[in-house]
Amino acid sequence: MRSRFREALASGQEVINSVTVAQVMAACAQCGDMESGRWVHDTLRRWRVEPVLLDVALATAVLHMYAACGGLSVAVQVFDAIPQRNEVSWNAMVEVCNRHGRSDEVLETFAAMHSAGMKPDKVTWLSILRACTSKGDTGLSQGVHAYMEKTNCCRHVAVCTSLMDMYSKTGNAQSALQIFHCLKGKDLMAWTSMISSLAKHGQGRDAVQLFKQMEYGGVVPDHVAFVGVLSACSHAGMVDEGRKYSDSMLNLYGIRPTVKHYGCMIDLLSRAGHLGEVERMMQLMPIQHSVRMWGSMMNGCKIHGRADVAERIGRGFAELNPQLSATYVVMSNIYAEVGRWHAVEQTGRLMWQMGLKKNIGSSGTEVRMLCS
Repeated sequence: MRSRFREALASGQEVINSVTVAQVMAACAQCGDMESGRWVHDTLRRWRVEPVLLDVALATAVLHMYAACGGLSVAVQVFDAIPQRNEVSWNAMVEVCNRHGRSDEVLETFAAMHSAGMKPDKVTWLSILRACTSKGDTGLSQGVHAYMEKTNCCRHVAVCTSLMDMYSKTGNAQSALQIFHCLKGKDLMAWTSMISSLAKHGQGRDAVQLFKQMEYGGVVPDHVAFVGVLSACSHAGMVDEGRKYSDSMLNLYGIRPTVKHYGCMIDLLSRAGHLGEVERMMQLMPIQHSVRMWGSMMNGCKIHGRADVAERIGRGFAELNPQLSATYVVMSNIYAEVGRWHAVEQTGRLMWQMGLKKNIGSSGTEVRMLCS
């Protein structure tokens, strides 16, 4: 599209109109090609057709292009140059700030939008709630929610789901649950968000119960919902339920497990001490093992004092990641807990021979990564 646009300009064809330029800008934004987008914008200026940017839709497309390609400062200049902004252009600017992680500027732009007499719509609120979630400010979140209730803006399922997510990520699962129970026409995303929220906040059994209600209500779970319920089973130590949902995911719904699903099951079974089952699962799974999976197994060995299994697991993981000192640190700790001091000494000697240092800062981070 961009090359055709260049050719058309070179041949003198009349192609400079809002629709064509907006399409080219959208293509540049999708490809992350700011060079071509800037070239088109500069061409409009050189040909003294900058008034075409008085078209709000076109100006918004130019703004989006710069924002998508990392040109935040130019996007702001384009926005400031729009003489008659509408809800679309204001929403675009709010989203630009969100895209670049400028939560404070999102809220400042929203305040300016409100002062200009523009009413926020669904798109606006989704952006505002994302900014509030990023800031993690409980007071701000409650204030925004109160304003939304006052102006009757909590009608869209997507907005309410985003509101639930905001409360969940600021540590207020009960407020998220209240919104969920009041929500009419719950879709899969709303159910999944609430299930995941309860699981993260240590309410695994409630999350599993909610998953059952979702199924009974005829809502078909997807792979994300299964990550939520398996995570809930893991947090609550519900081994039988975890096995049941792991089986039903493929056998009943035809969903092939991903690394996240396997990770939840390995964490659940490792914590419960079913290390033999975990080893068999890792041998048979058709996907590559993750560091987190190995860490879950090592953590299970530590919890249940299974230095023999840890030794076997540690050797396998060390072959794949020979330079990760955390493997040897965890192994040494497990040996120490079961009183195998000779093995502790051997592990330390092996690290020295391999040139690995038990650096307090870096190895501490690696251990947390391995056993989290």
